[in-house]
Amino acid sequence: MNEIIEGSGFAKLSGVIKTLGYNKDVDIELATVIAPLPNLRIQIDNMKIELEADDVIIAEHLTDIEREISFSIPVSGSTTSAGSPSHSHGLGNIAASSVKVTVKSPLKAGDRVIVASIKAGQSYVVLDKAVILNGA
Repeated sequence: MNEIIEGSGFAKLSGVIKTLGYNKDVDIELATVIAPLPNLRIQIDNMKIELEADDVIIAEHLTDIEREISFSIPVSGSTTSAGSPSHSHGLGNIAASSVKVTVKSPLKAGDRVIVASIKAGQSYVVLDKAVILNGA
């Protein structure tokens, strides 16, 4: 599967399922993060051993990822009059282009994750972080 699936975590999971279709060789499991990246360790429910970073494939959006962004912040007004001679400064938009930012991995110890177990546990893919909404 070399195609890119875009959208929210649920949309991506749905896309993977649609792409693979029903497949008895793929099981969706829940796991707990024991240690976050870079030394990731997870414990799949009902499995005695912990899986380490080398044992799993992890979705890119769950890793530290560098992105290039551009932004513009509209600002209007001026400073108050001050100084000698008295003067003020007008304020204009604040803009930046090609700014690199690093979005840190959202995973921390104790988090729950959704894992695809492929071919009876020969491969594991961490698909997304699982959350329970308050009041749900």
